[in-house]
Amino acid sequence: METQDYPVRHFRRMAELAAGLKSIPAQLLDHEYSSQSFGSWWTTLRCHGVVFRIVYDGKEGVFLVQRSPSRKRPYDWDPPTWQGVPQPGQEFSLADLVEAVRAIATAG
Repeated sequence: METQDYPVRHFRRMAELAAGLKSIPAQLLDHEYSSQSFGSWWTTLRCHGVVFRIVYDGKEGVFLVQRSPSRKRPYDWDPPTWQGVPQPGQEFSLADLVEAVRAIATAG
C-alpha cells in the first residue's frame, strides 16, 4: 500500500464504524487519527447517556473501550473496560467492537 492509502482506508473503516454505532444508538462526539503514531486513533461517543472512548493503539494493535464517569469535558477515563486484539494478519471486526460498546453501555 502507498502511504496515502492508509488514511483513506482508515476513514472508510470509520464510516463503517459510525454506521454500526448508529444502530445502538450512539452519537459520535470527537475523533482523532494520527498517521505518525502507527495509524493510532480514538473516538469519543455518547451512548445511553454515558460517554465512552474507543482507542486503537496502532503500535500494539490493540483496541480499548473506556468509560468516562463525567458527562462533560474535560473527560476523565476509567481503566479499559474492554480490550480487543485482532488475529495476526487479519483486520479487527468492527461488528465485534460495536457489540462490545453495546454490551458495556447496556450493562449499566
